[in-house]
Amino acid sequence: MTRNQKRWIDVILMCLIIAVILVLCVLHANAQTWNWSPPAPHHAATCKVQSATGRGSGIYIEYGDLHGVLTAAHITEGQNTEVTFGDGAKATGESTIDKFGHDVAFVFVTHPALLPVPMATTDPKPGEKVEFLTVGGPERRLRTFWATIRAIRDRVTEYNCDVLSGDSGGAILNTKGELIGIQSFGCDPLTSWPAYRGAGSASCKPIRDFLGRVAKCGPKGCPRPDGNAQFYPPSPKLIPVQKPVRPAVQSPVKRQLPSTPPGPSIDYNKLVEIILAKINPEDFRGPMGPPGPTGQTGAGQIGPPGPSATIDLDDLAKRIKEKIKGSIRVRVRAVE
Repeated sequence: MTRNQKRWIDVILMCLIIAVILVLCVLHANAQTWNWSPPAPHHAATCKVQSATGRGSGIYIEYGDLHGVLTAAHITEGQNTEVTFGDGAKATGESTIDKFGHDVAFVFVTHPALLPVPMATTDPKPGEKVEFLTVGGPERRLRTFWATIRAIRDRVTEYNCDVLSGDSGGAILNTKGELIGIQSFGCDPLTSWPAYRGAGSASCKPIRDFLGRVAKCGPKGCPRPDGNAQFYPPSPKLIPVQKPVRPAVQSPVKRQLPSTPPGPSIDYNKLVEIILAKINPEDFRGPMGPPGPTGQTGAGQIGPPGPSATIDLDDLAKRIKEKIKGSIRVRVRAVE
């Protein structure tokens, strides 16, 4: 081997060594480091989502009376979607996507035995700690890890964590276990294997607005006034004020007086008794009769004459009652 050949071999070996070192440095710099979160009951709400368009992650949520799976719109594209829960239960339901362009979709399925995750009522702030719940990666198994909000915009929220293919549609929760985002995309690819540096999701308020429209309008959504099948809230319809109908003027009606009540009953026996109490029997005696004969035992005085007649009070009462019965009228006047 000549000296020149030996020199070329040394150069090639040196280049190979440098290349290996560079590859190792790149792999070390791009190594995935996730801050795994400990097991928690709300992790059971994480599920796998698959449609004819794609597959990814989802989360079983509640929003008022609305229950179902929230995921990314680019996974379902509004098609019927199959959901596989952590306990192995499967369900297929109709899905609807947000036509405002936010990457969120809702699948109409229920799991009565599963505790849903509530939707946050307040928006998060940059720098807050959040938790990702996904089933991405080659094995498609549960992955839960902490991250921090990097920035919040009107439509998109960015995070400082790495995500894998299949994490799309996964839930992002605040430290209270409330949903604040749905994983949508990764930022910069790392290596040839499906991993991305940085993550992004639809912001919290657009998700709440979307769920409000779904709860109100159902799977088909609320149509726009121009007839396009869009998921917008219906335009309010103005109801004209109804003027009160005034009654027709009528002549005054003469007030009807109450009917004359029946007259009181008369106790004629009591009335005759009162009349007899006012009568002096002596006023009914007749004239004096002739003197009686002189006694036979001697020359006594002539006795006083006896009464010419006796008065039968019972007979008198009877005749008075027959005379006055039915002849007495009592006049009753109505009180106005």
